[in-house]
Amino acid sequence: PYRASLFVAEIDTVDPARHGRLLFDDATDARFADIGSRALLRDRNRPLFEEAFHRNDGRIERTDGSGYLYFIQFTPYADRLISWLFVFEIEDRYLNAPFRHTSGAIALGIGLALIVALLLARRGMRQIAAPVSGLTQALIGSSRGQPSPRLEPTGPMEIQAASRAFNRLADSLEAAEQERDRAMKSLVQNAKLASVGELAAGISHEISNPLNNIYSLTKLVQRRLPEDDELLQQDVRNVREEAERASRIIRGLLNFSRQVPTNRTDFDCDNWILDSLTLVQHAAETRQLRFARQLEADCTVHGDRDLLQQALINLLINAIQASPDGGEIQVRARRVDRGVELSIRDQGPGISAEVADKLFDPFFTTKAEGEGTGLGLSISLGIVEHHDGELRVANAEAGGVRAVLTLPCRHIEATGSDRLRGATRLGTDND
Repeated sequence: PYRASLFVAEIDTVDPARHGRLLFDDATDARFADIGSRALLRDRNRPLFEEAFHRNDGRIERTDGSGYLYFIQFTPYADRLISWLFVFEIEDRYLNAPFRHTSGAIALGIGLALIVALLLARRGMRQIAAPVSGLTQALIGSSRGQPSPRLEPTGPMEIQAASRAFNRLADSLEAAEQERDRAMKSLVQNAKLASVGELAAGISHEISNPLNNIYSLTKLVQRRLPEDDELLQQDVRNVREEAERASRIIRGLLNFSRQVPTNRTDFDCDNWILDSLTLVQHAAETRQLRFARQLEADCTVHGDRDLLQQALINLLINAIQASPDGGEIQVRARRVDRGVELSIRDQGPGISAEVADKLFDPFFTTKAEGEGTGLGLSISLGIVEHHDGELRVANAEAGGVRAVLTLPCRHIEATGSDRLRGATRLGTDND
C-alpha cells in the first residue's frame, strides 16, 4: 500500500460560501454525503488553495517537506463555473518505493549483463587472443631456428586458416631441412670416400708389388723346405695366407677407389639375386639360417654384374653374421619409380646410434680384430653409387637391420629360360 490520502475541495468563485469547502477528506473522515459544516481548503493548506487559482493541475511541496501534494481540477457540471479539486497526499518514501525496487532490479540486471558480457569477452579473448598468441610464439620460435610445433586450428576462420598455413610452412621447412641434412651428409660422405679413395689407390699400387714378391717367394721357400718339417711348412703357409689377405684388402681398396675398370652388360635382376643367394647358401646353412625370398623385380639392370654381385654378397654376409642361429633373412625385390629396390632384413640386435653414423666409413668395423677389414659396406657403397644407385642401412621397425639397395633398371621381356628360373623366385630356402 502507498499510504496515501485523498481530499476533494469545491472551487466556486461565484459563491464565496462554497468556495474551498472540503467535500471529501480521508484525514478527517469527511464524506460527500455528510451534512453539516465542512472545513475549508484555505485552512487546510493555504498555499495549495492559492496555487489552484493559477493552474488546473500540478504539485506543491507539503508543509513538513516529507513529500508532495498532487492536484487536478475536474468540472462535474458543464453549465456551471464550479470545479472540484482532487488532491492526493503521499509521502515520497511510499511513492518512490516501487521505483526503488525497480531500480534495484535494473541494477541487478545491469550487473548480470556485465558479468555475462565479461564472461563472453573472456571466452572470445580465449578464442581469438590465445590462438593469435600461440601463432605469434610459434613464428618467433621458428624465426630463432627452434623446432616448429604444429598448431591446432581453433578460433575464427581467419585464425584457423593462418594456423593451417603455418603448419604447411613448418612441414615445408622441416622437409627442406631434412633434405639439406641428407645432402650435407651425402656430401661429407662422398668427400670422405673420395679422399680415402685417393689415398687407398696410391697405397694399393705401392704395396701390391711387395706383396706379389712375398707371395712368390713363399711358394719358392715352401718347395725347398723338407716335407717332414711340418712346423716350417705351417709358418710359410701362414705367411702366404696373410699375403693373400693383404692382397684381398688391396683389391678392395682398388674397388673402393673405383680404379678397377667395369664390364657393363644387361642382366636379369631376379636371376642375379638368385645366383648371389646360391653363393652364400653354404654360409647360411652352417648357421641354420633360411632365406625368405620375394623377388618381383622383373627387370633388367645394366651394369657390372660381378661388381654389383660383390656389393650384394657383402650385404648378405653382414645379414648372416648378424642373425641368430636358426633365424630367417628376408630378401625382397620390387619395382619402384627409381628402378628396382632390393631389401635385406636380418633378425639381429640392430645398430646403435653411435655406430649408425660410421657404417660407411672405411676401415670401421664392429667385428673382432682379424675378422673384418671394415671395407665391406664402403666398397658396396662405392660400387652402388658408381652405378647411379643408392644404398641405405638402418634399423627395421620390426627388429633387426634392413639394407635397401636401389638400382636403375630398364624393362626387357624375359626369355623362356628366364621365366623358367623365375618360377623359383617366390618361396623360402629351407635346404
